[in-house]
Amino acid sequence: MKALLLIFLIIYSLTSCETKDEVVVDIKDNFYELQYIDAGLSGQIIEKEDLDFNEYIEFFPDSTFVKQRIYMDSTSIAKGNYNYLVNDEYEYLKLSYEIDTYLIQSCGRILHEYMQILGENEIFNGSYLPCDGPGYYYQRIKK
Repeated sequence: MKALLLIFLIIYSLTSCETKDEVVVDIKDNFYELQYIDAGLSGQIIEKEDLDFNEYIEFFPDSTFVKQRIYMDSTSIAKGNYNYLVNDEYEYLKLSYEIDTYLIQSCGRILHEYMQILGENEIFNGSYLPCDGPGYYYQRIKK
């Protein structure tokens, strides 16, 4: 009987110490710059130097973000909230926008887009790719 109790206690202590998979992303210095655009099925890569704009996304610790697209003579700004998601071993950020804007990079008229977290300093928005649109690759930079 004591052996059965001991086995039960060992199993209980091992299972109670299990940790759940948790997405941990460092919030500080979360300022990303668009590095290139993958043009989709054509396979063309357009480097940031060849674009007529610069694009930045800044993520804040309160789960809000600001996206800016800066042209030579104007700037467009979009704001919203973001959530961390895990799906099939990949980490994502779901960006939900306050209002409809051309800065939302996804198929259809929806107010959100998904950024895959590729690494500590890289995110990729391939939300347009299923409808033969471009993919956007961003890298974390110091502001």
